[in-house]
Amino acid sequence: MIISIDHGNKQIKTLHRTFTSGLCESDTHPPFGRDVLIYNGKYYTLSDQRIPYMRDKTADERFFILTLFAIGFELRWILPTENPVRVQLCVGLPPAHYGTLYKKFEEYFLGRGQLDFQMDGVPYSILITEAECFPQAYAAAMPVFQKLQQLPKAIIVDIGGCTAFLIKYIHTIYLYD
Repeated sequence: MIISIDHGNKQIKTLHRTFTSGLCESDTHPPFGRDVLIYNGKYYTLSDQRIPYMRDKTADERFFILTLFAIGFELRWILPTENPVRVQLCVGLPPAHYGTLYKKFEEYFLGRGQLDFQMDGVPYSILITEAECFPQAYAAAMPVFQKLQQLPKAIIVDIGGCTAFLIKYIHTIYLYD
């Protein structure tokens, strides 16, 4: 199953959910609230207070935990039947960081084996089999790439919390004799 996640410094975005890139960790279950993730004996909840800017999102486990939230939200929509669910991740990094960090970001998700977690009492078991990283604005355009190919021009704008990326796509038609 392919799951696309834009790992912004301000927000995490998936096909079905957008949430602030912030979380709280606890050793005990929160007394109330929803969106509670349990992983490796710790309890995590989302926060409206975002994580301070991180150029390298692999510096600690916070963006990995946010990824588990994103995967859990997507699995709610899909209701997979396989166990563990084999996940192919498509992730995005800002273009300015892509060249130096894309490989490290891909490897950040791989080699972890079967991952078991619960979200709001629902158990999930996943295996991340692939992780492909794209520049964020390109990643935003890929789901509609076939439509873009039918247009003579398109402008793709990825507006983040503190950044904006612009890509101009011009479809070139080659005529051969």
